[in-house]
Amino acid sequence: MKKNDSEHYESVEIALDPIKFPIAYAAKVNELIDCGFSKEEAEKEALRPIEMELYYENGLGLMLVESEAVESTPIYSPYTKEQYEEYEE
Repeated sequence: MKKNDSEHYESVEIALDPIKFPIAYAAKVNELIDCGFSKEEAEKEALRPIEMELYYENGLGLMLVESEAVESTPIYSPYTKEQYEEYEE
């Protein structure tokens, strides 16, 4: 699999609602606090939508990756553990 390039990708935005997604919301708040946010700032920031890129692996399934992470870190398949290759123009 290859990473999406910056001009050709599909995405959705996800908001971490503390009622619908309490585990993920709490993890995001804790991460932000660890990065220096106050608790109040972190709770507000964690409510902002996160752009997620869609990847589908035939025969395996769908996964989402934060768009910012795609450009800055290696991405691995949750199914095969293989690293996605960089997009080549």
